[in-house]
Order: sequence, then C-alpha cells, then structure tokens
Amino acid sequence: MKFQVANNQIAATFTVKKTTESAKLDQVKLFLSKSILTDHVLSDQDINVDLPQVLFGTETRITRQLSDKFKGQAYIFVRIGVKSSSAGEYIYTPVQKIMLN
Repeated sequence: MKFQVANNQIAATFTVKKTTESAKLDQVKLFLSKSILTDHVLSDQDINVDLPQVLFGTETRITRQLSDKFKGQAYIFVRIGVKSSSAGEYIYTPVQKIMLN
C-alpha cells in the first residue's frame, strides 16, 4: 500500500486480498483526517473506490482531489477500509502519516 500527494490530489495504490471464498466487496474507502484517529466515523474526508475497479489480489490505483479542509496542513493521516457484504465492520489498514508540503 502506497500513498502519494501532489497538486492537491492523493494517489493510493493498494491490493485487496480475499480471506473468505464467499466474500463479496460491499465498500472500499480511503479515510483521510487531520487526526491519527481516523475511521468510518472519524474522518475529515472519505473517498469511495469504485468496486468494479477493485479485483482481489490485483493492485488498484486511484487518484482523487483532496478536500479544502486540508489547506494549510503540513500532513494528514490516511488509511483504507474494506467492508464485505458478509461483515458488519470495516477491516482497516494501519494509519499512515502523509506529508502535504
């Protein structure tokens, strides 16, 4: 998993692994925050990933515009959350601190 910021955009590269054969993706999101505490409840911006773009075991790359909420920030915290149709909760990657300037 890798995040890059340039020109007020964030690029995320990641791979979703299938852990249960019957699992189907319900949601894949990037969660961005000014705080290290970030998830589906606490975030300053969440970005939906188009599900047809995500193939299990294959690298996915998305690029999206950063929210104006982050103007003037030196850094943000980012993580990815994946939710399957058979689970009620997201599975999260570790939080990463990304420098903006």
